[in-house]
Amino acid sequence: MLADPAMTLTHLAGQWLGPFQLIQLLGTGAMGVVYLARDSVLQRDVAVKLIAKGSGETDTERRDRFLREARAAARLLHPNVVQIFQVGEDEDVRFIAMEYVHGLTTAQAAKQHGGRLPEQFGIEKMREAAAALELAASFGITHRDIKPANLLLTASGTLKIADFGLASHPGSGSGALGASAAARTLEGTPFYMSPEQWTGQDIAPPSDIYSLGCTFYHLLVGRTPYSARDLAGCFQAHCHAAVPDPKLAMPDIDPLLAELLRRCMSKKPQERPSAAHIVAFLEDMLMLRRSSVRPRELPEPRNSPLGSVDLSERISQLSLQPRGSVPPPTGSVPPPTGSLATPTGTILVSSSSALASSTGQYGYREHFGLTGYPFSDIRQPSFFWDAGPYAWILRTLASQIVAGQRPAILVGEPGSGRTFVCEMIKNKVPRIHVFTVEPQLLFATRPLVALCRQVGATGVSPNLGQQFLVDAFLGQALLRAGTDAIAVMVVDGVDPDDHELLTELHDILRCAPPGRLSMILVGAPDLPSSLASNGAPRELYSGAQSLLLPGMTQQEMIEYIDFRMRSVGGSGRGLKLDVASQQLLHARSGGSPKLINIFCHNALTLAALQGEPEVGLSSIRLGMKSKSYLNAEAAANLLRG
Repeated sequence: MLADPAMTLTHLAGQWLGPFQLIQLLGTGAMGVVYLARDSVLQRDVAVKLIAKGSGETDTERRDRFLREARAAARLLHPNVVQIFQVGEDEDVRFIAMEYVHGLTTAQAAKQHGGRLPEQFGIEKMREAAAALELAASFGITHRDIKPANLLLTASGTLKIADFGLASHPGSGSGALGASAAARTLEGTPFYMSPEQWTGQDIAPPSDIYSLGCTFYHLLVGRTPYSARDLAGCFQAHCHAAVPDPKLAMPDIDPLLAELLRRCMSKKPQERPSAAHIVAFLEDMLMLRRSSVRPRELPEPRNSPLGSVDLSERISQLSLQPRGSVPPPTGSVPPPTGSLATPTGTILVSSSSALASSTGQYGYREHFGLTGYPFSDIRQPSFFWDAGPYAWILRTLASQIVAGQRPAILVGEPGSGRTFVCEMIKNKVPRIHVFTVEPQLLFATRPLVALCRQVGATGVSPNLGQQFLVDAFLGQALLRAGTDAIAVMVVDGVDPDDHELLTELHDILRCAPPGRLSMILVGAPDLPSSLASNGAPRELYSGAQSLLLPGMTQQEMIEYIDFRMRSVGGSGRGLKLDVASQQLLHARSGGSPKLINIFCHNALTLAALQGEPEVGLSSIRLGMKSKSYLNAEAAANLLRG
């Protein structure tokens, strides 16, 4: 590959490595470099990690470490882990071709928001990271270098863990390359390393939990847990200093979240929660935040550090007893020692012995024997339902884009699934390369600046001229899409009154070469007429005919519910509703997937609280009294009347 022996790994743009043409250097590290590359066979962008071969023992170590990363990551088929496509080598280098993540690191995202992530977004991303670590732990794999730079965010906001270069797993020895304890001590990033890493102990999954806690302390609070900046200071802090309280650095942080971060950063591995318990805990927090109950006004608990809501006997029984066991008398089952309860009842245990005595979470998931919450807002490609009204919309949108009609306009009522359609286009249409921007989430950032950063354009700032930003975005977007794909810019949530946004969109369309870049404008049903009446450039609404996303028919609704129960909830039998329940659910939801999700969630919650084996008409009817997700207390209040 290296025609010129003097050429270094950082100067290989334009070179070929098997079917991959290296396009642009993305970054460098201790072990090698990463390039954006084009897969000439499958016509897609990939990230290719290269390490140069050494000689003798040095090369053996490099090869072992290189293969360990590939094998560890290849075993973890998970939506929150960067996927490995191929491993190979030639005379000069070894390489791993992997999924290319179009987006930012969490460190960059935090910087865009003034140094720390918005709390709600941070909770969601911590849950995703913990879900990936839960799978890794099930294989006995420890990442060993969890930090903001290794947590990537796709254009749609999905978190993916990258770089398993330090990973350890069964058969590899506890340290990378089976090195000595002294050599293993500094493997990792000092600001986030666990005490076990500093002292050369055997490394297990709890070490990743410590690093996860330090990482999200940094991302949510805006600074690392400890102020030390040299190796000696970091060693002293992580091994001996008191665990910092996030509330002292940021008083308005959610106290439940603050306590979770503290638990994750415990000095003793056995005192840290498992990844599975973190996932359950954060899912409960998110469910509570989506409900009509305000968590800051819940009554102060008696027994827990942060407490649990004083709910009915049934809620207490469900939250603490394994499914199928006999509930004890009211009040006879306190939370396990050292546990933390969320307002909806999740018990976050801090040791394996406590885990054995508790199921770990209240919810209809346990009552009905599900593996997940099928009607929560999960944006993962494997959980997208591409049948029903979505099938026609997807085909029509793709046809309009390929035919060169631009912009395409997708409209629908809030909750109709407009955003999911755009997510599905990105994942299900190979020739379309999607870049998404949601103007309402930009926090006063210019849309063009956000788009430039999303595609990796360098030297971009808000005070640059409009034409410069347009050229920077188009140059990088078309490069990433490649010559055989169409770059599609999705603007999810167009405000017809936002004239700055409309001007930028018009300039992009005006300068973009036909057939290479298209645009999808997403908004309310009256978007085309509102654009016309507000004096928007005609080119923004005179292209292809707008597509209205309709509600589901009753039969489509039943198929959708069955799909969610099976794919997300892990149910083998779906959700059995009688004809009256089906008719009522469809009439009240109007076929809106958002309302269907909420009503089904509420009905399942109510049925579980009443100990019902099936969801009946009464639970469906009662669950429709709220258009927000009900938590345990709100559902119990409904039952009390």
